[in-house]
Parts: sequence; structure tokens; C-alpha cells
Amino acid sequence: MAANKYFPSKLGYTMITVIVGEDANEQKFAVHKDLICSRSEFFRTCMNGKWKESEDKIVKLPEEDPKVFERYLQSLYAGHVNHPEDTTFDPSCFTIYGRLFALAQKFLDRDARNMVVKAIFEEVSRSVILSGKRPSSELCCMISQIWEVAAFDGPVRALLIQIFVFFNMDNSGAEADAECNNLLECFRKLPLDYVGRVTTALIMKRRDAYSSHLDQMRQSWQVENYLGKNDEGQEQAKNKGWKKVVFEVLP
Repeated sequence: MAANKYFPSKLGYTMITVIVGEDANEQKFAVHKDLICSRSEFFRTCMNGKWKESEDKIVKLPEEDPKVFERYLQSLYAGHVNHPEDTTFDPSCFTIYGRLFALAQKFLDRDARNMVVKAIFEEVSRSVILSGKRPSSELCCMISQIWEVAAFDGPVRALLIQIFVFFNMDNSGAEADAECNNLLECFRKLPLDYVGRVTTALIMKRRDAYSSHLDQMRQSWQVENYLGKNDEGQEQAKNKGWKKVVFEVLP
């Protein structure tokens, strides 16, 4: 969604108050009713005239975090969920994204969910996949949070699986051992069915790579490739059927 999608005339004139958190952590937010209801089925239901919230124009969310809701409002008014001041990698962003996705899922806001997925993809690509940094506990926390609420065979779960499938492990020796230990610690914090799906995806990836290697080997594994162009032995090799024998012993 473009940041300028909602012009003032489309925001409407009615405001609602959303009270997030409780006690000392409680914060009040004023939000355009038409805007938030156009995106969220949760708020449309609250404001449809059948509930107390519709009369009072007040929605209370005591179990939610004001900081996460503030980022949700950013998705409504700015059209993205990235922090504008994020110039260096901060692993805590993954914790926010995980909780924000769960909140967008609760609000039944598909646009907000897609914005979170886009932000996760960009951050993981930049700071984990391409840089080769070790997965952090914040990343594992985000995966766990989203895994619990995402559709079973949906594209979001597929993205979470690919994070570890495409993770770059280029180290060797002691660094490789430390990297493997770090991954094991990460897997201990993740849902078992997620770890199982990642393991299956890695096995399939290895199988596909092995099959591709065999195909290349079969194409090059011909006795003619090892004989001189004008060598009389080339014709002798063909007559003896070496090429056929070699292929028969390959799997």
C-alpha cells in the first residue's frame, strides 16, 4: 500500500479511542474510524453498532503492548512498518515484527500482515542470509510467534522455513563448530513441527543438488571424453561398448 493512499477526505471525520495496555503501561491512541475499519475486520465488528464499543467509540486492548500497536498505526498511516531511524542492524526488530504480525492477525488485517512479511524478508536478506550472521534469539522468538498464528501451509510459514534453508554457513574448523552449536541452541527454542519442516526442506534441497550433480556426471561420463580426437582407441572403445557398460553401473 502506498503511503499516500488515504487522502484527508477519505479518512473520515469520526475518531475512535483505542486504549492499549493497562496500569502504568496504558496508552490512549486516537484513530480515524473509517481508516482502521477499512483495514481491520476486528474493528469493523467493534464499530458495527451492536457493541458497547460502537456507542462509546472506545476499544480497550489491555493485553497488547502500546509500542507494538503504535507500529500497527504506522502501517495504517504510513503504509510500511519499518522504523525510519533504523540505519544499523538491531536484532530486536525481529521481536517487534513477530508481535506485530500476531497483532495484525488478531485484527484480521491482511495488508498489515503483508507489510510485516515484506519487512521481515528485507531484514533477513540483509542481515542474516547475505551477511552470514548467526541467527539470534530474537529471530527465533519471532519465528515462534508467527509460526503459532500463521496458516498451516501458507506462504508465511514457507518464508520462515526458508530462513534456515538458505542460511549461509561458509565457516570451517572451530568457527564451523561454534556455528553449528549456535544453530542447535536456536532449534531448541523453536517449535518442534517447525524444526521438522526445516529438516525435511534441507533433506530435499540436498537430494535435488545430488540429483543435479548426477545428471551432470551422466552427461560428461562418456568414454569419448577421455580419448584423443584422432586416437584409434576411440573406435575400439565404441566397439567394445564401454559407454554402455559405464552407464549400466551408475544408479
